[in-house]
Amino acid sequence: MLYHTLFATLWLVLSQNSFTQLQKSTNNKEFVGNLEISDTTTIFNPSLLKEGTTKYKISLAVRGQEFHITSTQTIAKITIAGMNIVRIVESSTGAMGNSSDTTDYDGITLYPISQRSQQGPATLTFVFTDKSVNGIIQTNGQTMPINAMITEPTLPSSSSIGAIIATLPFNDAYMTNINLFDVMSATVRKHSVIVLTREKIAVAKGTFVAYKVEMAPSENDGMRFIYWISVSTHEVVKTETILPDMMGGGTITGELQ
Repeated sequence: MLYHTLFATLWLVLSQNSFTQLQKSTNNKEFVGNLEISDTTTIFNPSLLKEGTTKYKISLAVRGQEFHITSTQTIAKITIAGMNIVRIVESSTGAMGNSSDTTDYDGITLYPISQRSQQGPATLTFVFTDKSVNGIIQTNGQTMPINAMITEPTLPSSSSIGAIIATLPFNDAYMTNINLFDVMSATVRKHSVIVLTREKIAVAKGTFVAYKVEMAPSENDGMRFIYWISVSTHEVVKTETILPDMMGGGTITGELQ
């Protein structure tokens, strides 16, 4: 659960950003399920995802303003044309208006197939393959195409990626790298994922022993995501997002209700 951190930030600064096309060459690949991957691909575990609906209370402190939002996440395992799909739907209501994000993930690899997000006047629609990300952004009467080539499996800029990250095989010394598609630059950004510690944390739903996991871009631009992930259930029980100065600064926190 990320709320719509990346998407809400996009909505705030979309008009100030241009979009570029990423082009890379491909090389030695292997297959897992329907996905063409390299030997450095991070492997997620779909069996750790539980179907059902959870709620989070989101608090945003951005640019001197505070907002409170209720976010709902629903995970469903479905079959489309004989293919196993994990569909994660997030919706939120609050002072910034209503928003929604629906992302379909491959039921074997948990890498994305498609995504549709809406916040205020902006709508994002993307289709992912192992070699490309294609889609459009529509906002305030403008339509901007996104056509990016990729060479490694890549996660979307979706509020649902917290649930995907929570399926990693964590231990007290765990670390890996993942690729995240950056909508504003239409490029892939590598992020480190590191278990900082294991600690007891209390939220509205109860007290959990959780891995405290940090995700940060390799460019070290000041953006940081902290997840507290239950050791026993692999639920995301709390999040904290630290926004860099270039995005106005501030923090976004979320707690499981």
